[in-house]
Amino acid sequence: MERKLLPIFSHAFQGKIWNIVAETHGKQLLLEVRNESDFSTIFFVYDHARHSLTITDLSFDENWWIGASHFDRNIVVFHIFPESENPDQKEFFAFNLQDQQILWHQKDLSIVEFEGDSFLAIKNEETQRFDLTTGHPVTDVNTQDKTMGENIFLKYPFHYPQGTDHFNTVQQFLSELGQSNLQRGVDYFEANGVVILAWYTGGTKLANDLMVMDMNKNVLLHEQIGHDLKGISDRSFFVYHDTLIFVKDNTDFLSYQLPR
Repeated sequence: MERKLLPIFSHAFQGKIWNIVAETHGKQLLLEVRNESDFSTIFFVYDHARHSLTITDLSFDENWWIGASHFDRNIVVFHIFPESENPDQKEFFAFNLQDQQILWHQKDLSIVEFEGDSFLAIKNEETQRFDLTTGHPVTDVNTQDKTMGENIFLKYPFHYPQGTDHFNTVQQFLSELGQSNLQRGVDYFEANGVVILAWYTGGTKLANDLMVMDMNKNVLLHEQIGHDLKGISDRSFFVYHDTLIFVKDNTDFLSYQLPR
């Protein structure tokens, strides 16, 4: 029997999936979907355990110059650009997804890092720590629940730019499989008994392909996930728990079960 990856979820959005933010405890993903036709931004929540969208129409009064910065349990911290000419100036507010309420709103704030139940920020030229739920300055920090570094439930591929030794090795490997004319760079990931590759071909208009193989070079999945591209993405896919997640043609969110 031919082995293939099992698709577990897919959804086609009406706008471009601009950003995906993972909840720090590995339960959910927040999808930022932007529609350039009417300059609107809508946020969706994908539940990993249920393999479904649990929130499908979250939007705010400021619906274009807005984005998501952090996601912890039911709290999402959003940022707003009050002046489009200066992207360094931001406002922040925290929103409780469960209660559908804004918890706090801070202006003239520059967040340095999020850590557990608090975040470090610069306000009035002073570095302070603030409570994630209230937005108030805090002195005592909960040291038993700190999220340090990158989200442990997320795994990203290595990116090998064109011209590097690793790029040349992958290019030769793919050429043996009939794939040629690689451009710009390749993404490489190996785990769960599979190798996941994403690469670009073409000239001024690039195409982006993704392939999953087992260790015997059997192809489990091969998709063209982008075409007529002017540039490359910083990452074409990621692994969340034991699922492969990628976006196709900027609008289609897809999740596949990897071998366990």
